Amino acid sequence: MQVQRKSFGDEKLKLVRDASAGGHHFTCEQVGQLMRTTAQGDEQVQIAAALYPRLVDPENFGRLVATLAAPGDQDKLRRLVGR
Repeated sequence: MQVQRKSFGDEKLKLVRDASAGGHHFTCEQVGQLMRTTAQGDEQVQIAAALYPRLVDPENFGRLVATLAAPGDQDKLRRLVGR
Protein backbone atom coordinates (compact mmCIF):
# COMPACT_ATOMS: atom_id res chain seq x y z
CA MET A 1 0.00 0.00 0.00
CA GLN A 2 1.53 3.31 -1.05
CA VAL A 3 0.18 5.23 1.93
CA GLN A 4 2.17 3.13 4.39
CA ARG A 5 5.42 3.97 2.59
CA LYS A 6 4.88 7.71 2.92
CA SER A 7 6.61 9.14 5.95
CA PHE A 8 4.98 12.55 6.18
CA GLY A 9 1.34 13.24 6.91
CA ASP A 10 0.97 15.72 4.07
CA GLU A 11 2.14 13.11 1.57
CA LYS A 12 -0.28 10.54 2.96
CA LEU A 13 -3.17 12.99 2.88
CA LYS A 14 -2.39 13.92 -0.72
CA LEU A 15 -2.50 10.25 -1.76
CA VAL A 16 -5.79 9.76 0.09
CA ARG A 17 -7.34 12.86 -1.47
CA ASP A 18 -6.12 11.80 -4.92
CA ALA A 19 -7.71 8.38 -4.44
CA SER A 20 -10.96 10.00 -3.34
CA ALA A 21 -11.00 12.36 -6.31
CA GLY A 22 -10.15 9.49 -8.65
CA GLY A 23 -13.58 7.94 -8.26
CA HIS A 24 -12.51 5.10 -5.98
CA HIS A 25 -14.91 3.80 -3.35
CA PHE A 26 -14.01 2.44 0.07
CA THR A 27 -15.46 0.36 2.86
CA CYS A 28 -15.21 1.60 6.43
CA GLU A 29 -12.78 -1.24 7.07
CA GLN A 30 -10.48 0.02 4.31
CA VAL A 31 -10.64 3.58 5.61
CA GLY A 32 -9.82 2.27 9.10
CA GLN A 33 -6.76 0.52 7.71
CA LEU A 34 -5.63 3.76 6.09
CA MET A 35 -6.22 5.63 9.33
CA ARG A 36 -3.96 3.18 11.15
CA THR A 37 -1.03 4.12 8.89
CA THR A 38 -0.51 7.15 11.13
CA ALA A 39 -0.44 7.55 14.89
CA GLN A 40 -1.53 11.19 14.72
CA GLY A 41 -5.17 11.64 15.67
CA ASP A 42 -5.61 14.74 13.51
CA GLU A 43 -4.19 12.94 10.46
CA GLN A 44 -6.55 10.03 11.10
CA VAL A 45 -9.45 12.47 11.22
CA GLN A 46 -8.37 14.08 7.95
CA ILE A 47 -8.08 10.70 6.22
CA ALA A 48 -11.54 9.62 7.37
CA ALA A 49 -13.12 12.96 6.48
CA ALA A 50 -11.56 12.98 3.01
CA LEU A 51 -12.85 9.50 2.22
CA TYR A 52 -16.25 9.77 3.89
CA PRO A 53 -18.06 10.83 0.69
CA ARG A 54 -16.70 7.70 -1.04
CA LEU A 55 -17.90 5.18 1.57
CA VAL A 56 -19.94 2.28 0.25
CA ASP A 57 -21.10 1.39 3.76
CA PRO A 58 -21.76 4.66 5.63
CA GLU A 59 -23.94 2.74 8.08
CA ASN A 60 -20.66 1.52 9.60
CA PHE A 61 -19.31 5.05 10.10
CA GLY A 62 -19.61 4.68 13.88
CA ARG A 63 -16.87 2.06 13.76
CA LEU A 64 -14.51 4.59 12.20
CA VAL A 65 -15.33 7.13 14.85
CA ALA A 66 -14.69 4.53 17.56
CA THR A 67 -11.17 3.87 16.26
CA LEU A 68 -10.16 7.40 17.26
CA ALA A 69 -8.80 7.38 20.81
CA ALA A 70 -9.47 10.99 21.76
CA PRO A 71 -13.07 12.15 22.19
CA GLY A 72 -12.04 15.51 20.70
CA ASP A 73 -10.91 13.75 17.52
CA GLN A 74 -14.18 11.83 17.40
CA ASP A 75 -16.16 15.07 17.70
CA LYS A 76 -14.01 16.76 15.05
CA LEU A 77 -14.60 13.92 12.58
CA ARG A 78 -18.36 14.02 13.15
CA ARG A 79 -18.36 17.79 12.65
CA LEU A 80 -16.29 17.60 9.44
CA VAL A 81 -18.66 15.12 7.83
CA GLY A 82 -21.84 16.63 9.23
CA ARG A 83 -22.88 13.72 11.44
